[in-house]
Amino acid sequence: DLGIIGSKKILGKISFNPLQILIDKELQKDKYRLRFTLAHAIGHLILHSEILRKYLDENLDNDTTIDLTHDDVTSFYNKRLEIQANLFASRLLIPQEKLIYQVAEYFVSERNHKGYLFLDHQWINIESTIRLLIKLQDHFFVSKEVARIRLINEGILREQSDFTLFKSRR
Repeated sequence: DLGIIGSKKILGKISFNPLQILIDKELQKDKYRLRFTLAHAIGHLILHSEILRKYLDENLDNDTTIDLTHDDVTSFYNKRLEIQANLFASRLLIPQEKLIYQVAEYFVSERNHKGYLFLDHQWINIESTIRLLIKLQDHFFVSKEVARIRLINEGILREQSDFTLFKSRR
């Protein structure tokens, strides 16, 4: 148990003296989250080691933020570090070349000649998107949300601006 920041459970932690990455043992129940949290922490280590060492003895990750409490580090800067670590993690877990191959294979099987999926309120589009997300989840061992964000970043999935797959199903 790595503790709590505010009301959020700490999922991952990087300590710099000695250098180590710790992941909350509760994540053993969610292998997708465990892999993403570890990849996210590695992203911080590779991308942000210098800045984190300068301002912190350790870096704490929870569901929404890391604890950068030094006065010189703003919440805007903190958010940028988190976005960069998330992008690193998603690209580490879903490499571009392998993603393109899996998507191309799916598009051939679905006879999709557009080269992208459009996600809106139509069931045909929702079902097609879910099938691709499940395929990517099974192949890359990531959550459907990580796969969805990766597809959006690659321009393969385009969502109607007032529609989000995961919010609409809750």
